[in-house]
Amino acid sequence: MTTFELTLTTTTDPHQFLAHTLDGSGEPIEHTFAWRTDSTALHLTLGELARAAIRGEPPAEEQHVKFGRQLYDSVFAGAVGERWNEQRKKRRRQPLRLVLRIAAIPGGQPVPAARHLLALPW
Repeated sequence: MTTFELTLTTTTDPHQFLAHTLDGSGEPIEHTFAWRTDSTALHLTLGELARAAIRGEPPAEEQHVKFGRQLYDSVFAGAVGERWNEQRKKRRRQPLRLVLRIAAIPGGQPVPAARHLLALPW
């Protein structure tokens, strides 16, 4: 089974994150994306998803699907998304394992925003 490793790191901007992976020759591929971890709408959505999970029912209005699509479209865009799609197409009949790592600024001190990414329902 082939593995696609994707690392998400924080940046100095608390609302910007960096997704990075490697291309076929080991060169880095990066994509910067915005994600408002302090958004009221995000907290309301996460609360509704949690309540639905506790009730054992699907969230109203396909909210989990909308949230998942928004998160996917943010992270898997640009060159990172192109590499992901390329790898998926190559292995149509074989599984492609996604390994997602969430970290602070490489070599830096932990940034609180990284904890917000960890709390998302990936």
